[in-house]
Amino acid sequence: MMSVFQGSPTVSVIIPCYNHGHYLSFAIDSILAQTLGGWEAIIVDDGSFDNTREVMAQFADSRIRYVYQENQGEAAARNRALQAATSTYVAFLDADDLYLPNALEDMSGYLERRTDIGVVFSDGYIGDTNAVPLMSLSECRPGIYEGNILEPLVLSPGVITAPVCTMVRASALSTTGALFDRNLMIG
Repeated sequence: MMSVFQGSPTVSVIIPCYNHGHYLSFAIDSILAQTLGGWEAIIVDDGSFDNTREVMAQFADSRIRYVYQENQGEAAARNRALQAATSTYVAFLDADDLYLPNALEDMSGYLERRTDIGVVFSDGYIGDTNAVPLMSLSECRPGIYEGNILEPLVLSPGVITAPVCTMVRASALSTTGALFDRNLMIG
């Protein structure tokens, strides 16, 4: 088992959760299994009325923070976590998704090597409710893009199909002041 990382975290993993307590422990376990030890996880419970609070009580790792708020939607939950994030990079994981063990190390390593890049997204898998992979995201994505991806992103929402595969420099967020649009129900 990996030792708990001591020092400033490199990656803040943001997990909004609304009534997904039955999946949440698997998502957190996938963070605990990361090859990169320098992370913090910020779970924002967006007014769940299931067992989310009880699931969170099972985790005593100091790198995991739990925040409860009245239900305001996924964007508000992500924004709340963004405001609490303290790391160089911000990664997104939904409560019903999992990371492969090297996900945080691979994405943060790429951003470390490519200081001209502000956001990176990777491939991943679409799985069933038992986490059995059904297909890779690259099978349904239109292609790999580098540089200014605004036009392909607007024209084809499949460019970034899942937030679980996305990491951004915190400095890019603070420069733009970007937060998620609370008027959007998803995303």
